[in-house]
Amino acid sequence: MAEAKKKRRSSSKLRRYRIHALLFAILAVGVFTAFWPAYVWNSQIDQNVSKLTAEKNQIMQQNQALHEEVRRLNTPEYVEQLARKDLGLVKPGEIPITQGIPSKR
Repeated sequence: MAEAKKKRRSSSKLRRYRIHALLFAILAVGVFTAFWPAYVWNSQIDQNVSKLTAEKNQIMQQNQALHEEVRRLNTPEYVEQLARKDLGLVKPGEIPITQGIPSKR
């Protein structure tokens, strides 16, 4: 009879253990299900931030290059170079020299 009581006690302990394990598993699944959308949303935001940061850096580099070009274009030497090259202008007293392709005769 003592053995039967021990079996009942051990089976009731085992049953209690199984119930606790089941409740813990249900709780864990519930917590995972509750926080998964927030995790996915956060990872998407992190990807967007990374992409936008890279785009910002690229635009800042382009902006810096454009500022440098504007600075260069506003120098008197460059304006003179463009006037001579593109417009064929010469200073007073200079003789214009043009290079051409020799004709075939």
